[in-house]
Amino acid sequence: MELEERLGRSLRDGLDRIDVRTGDLAAVRADGARLRRRRRRAVLAGVAAAGVVVSVSVVALGGDAGRSPAPDPAPPVKGQGAWERLPDAPVPARSMPLVGWTGEEVVFVGGDPEPCPANADCDRVPTVASDGAAYDVEAGTWRVIAEAPVGMGYYFRTTMVGDTMVVFGDGRWWAYDAGDDAWTRVPDPPVPTRDSGSISSRGGEVYALSRQGRVQVLDLAAGTWSELPAMPTPLFDAVAVATSTGVAVSGRTSPRDVLLTSTVQLWDGSRWTEGSTDQTNPFRHWTGERLVELDLQGGESPAGTTIPYGGRLDPATREWAPLPDPPTSAGGDGWSLVAADGPLLLGWGFVYDDRAETWTRVPPKPDAAVGDGASAVLVDGRVVVVGGVDPVGAGPEDQPAQAWSWTP
Repeated sequence: MELEERLGRSLRDGLDRIDVRTGDLAAVRADGARLRRRRRRAVLAGVAAAGVVVSVSVVALGGDAGRSPAPDPAPPVKGQGAWERLPDAPVPARSMPLVGWTGEEVVFVGGDPEPCPANADCDRVPTVASDGAAYDVEAGTWRVIAEAPVGMGYYFRTTMVGDTMVVFGDGRWWAYDAGDDAWTRVPDPPVPTRDSGSISSRGGEVYALSRQGRVQVLDLAAGTWSELPAMPTPLFDAVAVATSTGVAVSGRTSPRDVLLTSTVQLWDGSRWTEGSTDQTNPFRHWTGERLVELDLQGGESPAGTTIPYGGRLDPATREWAPLPDPPTSAGGDGWSLVAADGPLLLGWGFVYDDRAETWTRVPPKPDAAVGDGASAVLVDGRVVVVGGVDPVGAGPEDQPAQAWSWTP
């Protein structure tokens, strides 16, 4: 089994839930109309300040729900607040919805309304939802969003371009404009996109890898694709991440050796240069200063040494370093939440601040939170969690689509 698939399975088996109060649908829809009028703007061009938002369905930032939540003696972990329950979303519950942050609303769509219970042998075709909702953080209200053209599962990849969620899945591309409350079909690239587990964006452009290993660039406003020159060294199981100075592609130089450390190819707009690391996983997030892969695991080399899965790299100096003072055990106590935004990365039961080099343990899952399969997003430093279904409880139509919030 490929490393990427193992990590993905670890995340899928661990994700948890969410909860909220029932709201006034008429008021929610009225607020939705107000929001659409207020935010109808040209977001598809000139969004350079939006920064890089890597897909929230990223598989390699994930936690490991099977690990012990015992207190970690080192490094010192900052204090933790309490989870706050937000209003219930006005749509049925579901597991592992796609989620994103527009700058004003938390948007979620899709997911599995009827997940198979853990360790059960379910003889049925998985269900995939196409509906969703958006939560106005300032107003504290929800609205139902336009239904997606197709059902969208956890294996779809997303990134945000301003207030537009760009989605790749099943070999096709879509865009949801939250200001217009409308979905559009994005033209297919000339060469089919390879699913590398995440997609990345910056300055109105979306970056992904083709099945030929070339970096594809989507100009969302124009609806056109281009391709960067071929990398000097082909990389396998690679991931492309947009940075402030170009694009970084990391992966192994061999398709077979999963413990081979990752190589990084860096495109500065005119040429490729190469950097090396001592970690096995590719990078999936740009903090604004460094490339970071948040993974606390390690593998054993043939020589008997430990090779870390995660780490960080400064593309300006090409200097690689391990994650600073990483926890020795996962936290979260039942939550397995994954998200990244700027210097903050959420995973393994912690919020890691790459700028301050600190780790904050995620509080235990609230007793009122039901089911598994919660998705998380970072909202101006806060963690907002949506989704979750109890697969052995009442039907999904009788379960609320929960939402929770926590400020580290």
